[in-house]
Amino acid sequence: MKTNAAVDFKQDETIQWESKAEKFPLLTPGVRFSILLKWILTVVIFGGFLTGYGISNGGVNPWFCGVCIIIALLIILSPFMERRNVLQCRYMITDQRILLSIGNKTPYYIDLAKLDSCKVITDRSGEKSLIFGSCLFESKEKQLRWQTSHPKTDLQANSTDGSVIGLIFYHPEKLDAAVSLLKLLGKKVEG
Repeated sequence: MKTNAAVDFKQDETIQWESKAEKFPLLTPGVRFSILLKWILTVVIFGGFLTGYGISNGGVNPWFCGVCIIIALLIILSPFMERRNVLQCRYMITDQRILLSIGNKTPYYIDLAKLDSCKVITDRSGEKSLIFGSCLFESKEKQLRWQTSHPKTDLQANSTDGSVIGLIFYHPEKLDAAVSLLKLLGKKVEG
């Protein structure tokens, strides 16, 4: 068995294509509004809550205030963490599987024999992504960045080896080469 970072390859499995997400700005046109809205609502809601709590109780407990600020900061920082997670992803297509490796964690994969379909989609910001597994088609433009680092698992299968039923390669470099390879491997690529 060959290993590549945290990936354990099957016997006689070879990488046919490997890539990562192209760098992208945090506030792309497709997500700018939702991120800015999240930030504004977080500040307004937590600020109003702490102000109201302080007025009704004659002051704010420092511990309570600290916990609220930490929660608000985590919400505000979540788009940065999401972007970092996507940029750490490595995408691979072997002669046997589709693999998604996030940092040094155990990779997620779909066996090519079990792949029901794949699709290229263009999101609102013009970024093209590759979706594997028809279970993700209905949510195609919602939360693509988040879904990239949170593949769709089959809850009934109870798999602990990284096997999933849906993966997204968000804005991969060399997308056309991946599509060509999938077609050579006998997979129909929609879009």
